[in-house]
Amino acid sequence: MFSTVLHTAAERPYVVSFLIAFLVISGLNRGWQRTLLMLGIGTFLGWLSEAVSIRWDFPYGEYTFDADELEGELVLAGVPLWSSVSFAFIAYASYETAAVLGLPMRVLSTAWLMTWCDITLDPIALRGDRWFLGKFYAYEVDGFYFGVPLSNFLGWFLVGMLIVLLYELASRRLPPPPLRQPWLGPGLYYGIVAFISIVGLGIGEYTIVAVGLVLHAPILLALLRKRGQDASVCSENGRSA
Repeated sequence: MFSTVLHTAAERPYVVSFLIAFLVISGLNRGWQRTLLMLGIGTFLGWLSEAVSIRWDFPYGEYTFDADELEGELVLAGVPLWSSVSFAFIAYASYETAAVLGLPMRVLSTAWLMTWCDITLDPIALRGDRWFLGKFYAYEVDGFYFGVPLSNFLGWFLVGMLIVLLYELASRRLPPPPLRQPWLGPGLYYGIVAFISIVGLGIGEYTIVAVGLVLHAPILLALLRKRGQDASVCSENGRSA
């Protein structure tokens, strides 16, 4: 078991890196109780949704994992666990980004941001045979969005809502979070987007990357505007002091 975990970590260092970043950033901003809660809920629902989908085509549509490509890695009921863990840190990064922007209806806005992140991620991941990810999964039907079907994005939105809803319900009785470095959350979110965009450029998928950047432009502009407003408030407070 331990050797399988080590092999998985060695094969997927980028996932480990984002997981560590999530644990550190969330630990600072939300405390360790909420961090472990998000990790547990996000990973479990990510795994459950994929385990159900590869058997009954819901919620992501018809797709399969390649057992040969995942040989030697940590797999549970046909689902690679590193893929399940990614739901947790993407959910957290999206949740914190929604908080920084002050978006209403946190459950829905976080699910939307998760889906928007996957819009950039999934088409490049689908071409994993052209980079170090590997061709570990495939859709049964060629989707409308660079090979990804609409059902996948609807599934991400649904699962994102469930993750955040359960997280908020379960964390109600916990102590208030410190939220010391709120901007690290959006930093993690766009660190994930930047990573997959750089990979996309590296394999020559310029159109996918360009479309993803256009779709993310309003969010980036809103974050930059909010950052400027926060800086102005800090500057005025400094002068008044």
